[in-house]
Amino acid sequence: MFVRYIRRACYLLGFEIEVLRLFYWDYYRFRKHAAPNRKFSNDYQRCAYLLMLLHSIEKGLSLPRSKGFFGEDKLNLIIKTYRSIQFDDANRWIQDYTAKVCQAYLAHLNQHDQAPSEFIRSTNQFVNSILDREMSKSIKGGSLVQEVGRIPKWNHEQLISFFESRHSVRMFQKGLIPKKDLLAAARMAQSGPSACNRHPCKVHFVANGELMDKVLESQNGNRGFGTEFSHVAIVTFDLSSLLAPTERNQAWVEGGLFSMSLVLAFHAMGYGTCCLNWCADGGQEARLRATGIVNLRDCVVMLLGIGLLREEYTVAVSTRTDPEQVATFHS
Repeated sequence: MFVRYIRRACYLLGFEIEVLRLFYWDYYRFRKHAAPNRKFSNDYQRCAYLLMLLHSIEKGLSLPRSKGFFGEDKLNLIIKTYRSIQFDDANRWIQDYTAKVCQAYLAHLNQHDQAPSEFIRSTNQFVNSILDREMSKSIKGGSLVQEVGRIPKWNHEQLISFFESRHSVRMFQKGLIPKKDLLAAARMAQSGPSACNRHPCKVHFVANGELMDKVLESQNGNRGFGTEFSHVAIVTFDLSSLLAPTERNQAWVEGGLFSMSLVLAFHAMGYGTCCLNWCADGGQEARLRATGIVNLRDCVVMLLGIGLLREEYTVAVSTRTDPEQVATFHS
């Protein structure tokens, strides 16, 4: 009896120590890589802040009753932050995006004629300084008038059929998913909401082979079917994009939205997926990071197995909670 009590006490103590260790590890990485005091240590953080500022201008342009003159403080911060960034091929698109947003903002100010002439002049000067280079025609920014008639519509039966036809698949046929389809899924996942349009989520596609085997060894729950995947996707969230302590949980919120969009994108293209949880301990995380795929500043949100569907395959079928028990109505 006494021995059993000691074992139980040791187990509980070990549990508490592990919880505290993991909490500290999360705190350490957040404190090291986030920039909650706007003390930026790299251009990735500066770019994240610039994107956040630009989105505040876009939001002002898209309000139901947009002010004729707004955003003077934001524009000054945009100019200051833009000039502090050393742009390269990886973030060059942000230069074009900044120009597009500022052009739309300048057009709005000129239309309403409420801004001081000196502010208009300095804004115009800044925009012209960015435009003094060849810009990508695919970059968008500012605001867009959306026509409700152009949004695709499906009836309830069609929508329910699509969503409920998605299952976690564990039986696949051999073959690799083309790169163009992987990129298409990543593009669709990016259409999901992102706080201040910083888009800190990334997806790493690992093709079937030795490296994929090493990745799967770090995850519990793929035994017996993991080798059938065409690819394993690792969804990550870059902590360097976080600019306030209140954003500490954003990795899981935004990472979850990105992951579900990715799953539905593959489902819409006719591929099978299986979500692989990342309820990992320190050892598992160390093994995954040892592959060199994931940076220390990245939170691993989840893993996703993807593959080519067989003509027939068996899936687990579970009863869902009744919608009346899930949805609560208030007035």
